Amino acid sequence: MSGCVVHRDSGDDPRPVAHNGDITFLWSLGGRTCAEASEVRWIHVTLAGARGVEQLENDGYFGCTLDGWDGIKLTDFASGTYNYTVDAIDASDRVIYTASGTLSVNGHVSVPVTLNPLITTGSLEVSWSFGAQRPSCAQAGITSEAGVSDVRVTIDSTSYDLPCSYGGGQSAIFDDLAPGTHHVTIEGYIGGLDRLWYRGLGSITIAAGGSYQLPLGLDPVAAGATFVPVMSDGATPFNCAATGSNTLHIQLFDARGNCFPEDPLSPGGCGFNGSCEAFATAGFFFNYIPAGDDYDPAAKAWTAGWTAVIKAWGRDATDIKYESSAGSVLIVAGLENQRKPVLMFAK
Repeated sequence: MSGCVVHRDSGDDPRPVAHNGDITFLWSLGGRTCAEASEVRWIHVTLAGARGVEQLENDGYFGCTLDGWDGIKLTDFASGTYNYTVDAIDASDRVIYTASGTLSVNGHVSVPVTLNPLITTGSLEVSWSFGAQRPSCAQAGITSEAGVSDVRVTIDSTSYDLPCSYGGGQSAIFDDLAPGTHHVTIEGYIGGLDRLWYRGLGSITIAAGGSYQLPLGLDPVAAGATFVPVMSDGATPFNCAATGSNTLHIQLFDARGNCFPEDPLSPGGCGFNGSCEAFATAGFFFNYIPAGDDYDPAAKAWTAGWTAVIKAWGRDATDIKYESSAGSVLIVAGLENQRKPVLMFAK
């Protein structure tokens, strides 16, 4: 029997040749992009292979977005298996998203990574101002004593009553908000929580682990106004003596038929009356009238139609000499003293 032994050159080795390569991580943050996850300050990458933990540039800390894409390219790694961890870190150095796994290098490799939130809720800072002319609480007329609540923040159906200059500023932070869209209403009050003067509305979508800001400008939703009785021609002042009137009585009705103001001397009653001579010239002044039925985008103001009912009495309330028409008087929010003539007709 005869035979031979064939010696193969190393270049003829049938085993596959392993290749070094680059590792490219492409990440998302709970399904969001870096632009959408503004709470993320850094991404920290850790790689461990057969030789232990790899020394990465900048100790593995990178910006969330590099060269216009959410990820990082790490170059020239020996072939083999690596364990990796990718953490997203916020401005307080907290890890708020993380992902880990195993990858193999045999040439260049691309690894898509979805980082999962470690925090299951989000936080929201809401702030309020009152327009360019009245940015601060004091300029808006909200000057309550310390500890008095005059701003109400409602997130969905939960309300929080706060001082307007809360924490020395005009903002408040709300933690532990569930992911999703939240609707926010901020209301400003002057003279108690039954006198609404300002309102702002907004909404925002929150993701787990995110910190968000929602600034709202509050528009006036109330006004001051004076209702002045005049004769039916619209020009002649109401003449008490000529009409035999001793007393004037006023009631205001909104679009739903609610009467304003309540009569402090008659529980459950509504309206106000006084001397004809005093009020015929000066009119009835109200320093607070709600005006929140309709919003005019062009005027950037809330308005409301009020029906002003003025009656001129002779001897008493049963002796009506003159009475106003049933027309609607438009009140524009934010104006402190609108002078509104009310036409009076003989009964």
